[in-house]
Amino acid sequence: MGHAVTLLGAPILSRIYGPESFGRFQIYLSFLMVLSVILALRYEMAILLPEDDEGGFRLVVLGLMVSTIAGIGCLALMTSLFALKGWPSILQPLGWGAFLIPVGAMLASIYQVLTFWAIRKSSFRSVSLSKLCQASSQVGGQVAGGFTSIPGHAGLMLGDCIGRIGALVPLLREFNRDLDRFAGRWSLASVLQAARRYRRFPLISAWGALINSLGLTVPSIMLLHQLGADVLGWYALADRVVGLPSVLLGQSVSQVFMGEAGRLSTGDPRRMLALYRGLLKKLMLIGLVPAAVLLIGGPWLFRFVFGPHWEPAGQMARILALNHYLAFIAWPLIPTLTVLERQDLQTAWDVGRLAFIVAALAASQAMGLGMPGTIGMLSTAGALSYLAHVLITHQLLTLRAANHEKV
Repeated sequence: MGHAVTLLGAPILSRIYGPESFGRFQIYLSFLMVLSVILALRYEMAILLPEDDEGGFRLVVLGLMVSTIAGIGCLALMTSLFALKGWPSILQPLGWGAFLIPVGAMLASIYQVLTFWAIRKSSFRSVSLSKLCQASSQVGGQVAGGFTSIPGHAGLMLGDCIGRIGALVPLLREFNRDLDRFAGRWSLASVLQAARRYRRFPLISAWGALINSLGLTVPSIMLLHQLGADVLGWYALADRVVGLPSVLLGQSVSQVFMGEAGRLSTGDPRRMLALYRGLLKKLMLIGLVPAAVLLIGGPWLFRFVFGPHWEPAGQMARILALNHYLAFIAWPLIPTLTVLERQDLQTAWDVGRLAFIVAALAASQAMGLGMPGTIGMLSTAGALSYLAHVLITHQLLTLRAANHEKV
């Protein structure tokens, strides 16, 4: 239902805001994504690992503390930067909306911490309800912003922040009940002890997550520089629509998979391998349908649903179909390496993916390729990267299962 609200709101927003507004909004989302993945220092990923709930709750407290302090610190730093030198050129298209980047990132980081706690407790109803609240309040805020005097991209950004606040309501209600349950069973010393125990997450995983998010956001920045805000706006809508199957199913599948994988990672590697293989096959079959639809009728669908001036986005969607098909397969399973505490492999893949994408876009610029060629290079680089992750993870799980059987 939450994703349906987002989907139904997209044709309305595409008629209120133009491609340039969506392009600037994409820059905001790019910086927000990079910042939000490291504000909690990746301690949220460790919440699933302690054997008892007390250990998990200490990590929740740690994640909330770090996210809040880091978010406020980033806002203060940006305010000082603006007062001294103004915005750097990359942030100038956002105007005063750039101040919303650390606010949105802090809300997103807190949301991730509370979501992983809900997943640990198998409270998927709260997670699902949070998505519905986020989608409803975000679309409502963005539609309302389109009828005010503020710039278009600012209306999209304010609506995004409103949606992130709405998403926290069900999760905070759940967390408030657990505060009473664990009252007196944690202290600052125990929280710091948990921080030391899981220090590999900030020391290794945080860097990998940062590089991974750069791999998702650098294309937007490079496309803005190479092809302009309008093209970036078309790309942003195409990327969002083509990636819709991953959003509709992938995130929920990933959360449930991580909850189960966290329990099987040490005790039963053979069952974890079977779980991975079974889920991989299902995702491969399910993803064929939306990929085929976009390949056949992408431009027509975008022109009909979003309006005539969005037809170039439909052409991009057709080119991006292969990349997003493999992303749909791989993305729900990407946290597997982190669950196995193989942050080294995950970081190596993140670095390789970022380098591959940057090289593809740089090559397209050097060859003077236009919009179709540039998007094609980007799609190919992304597709090969996701395929590599699936092969690496499957091989690691196979070796672990074989070694466990020998023992």
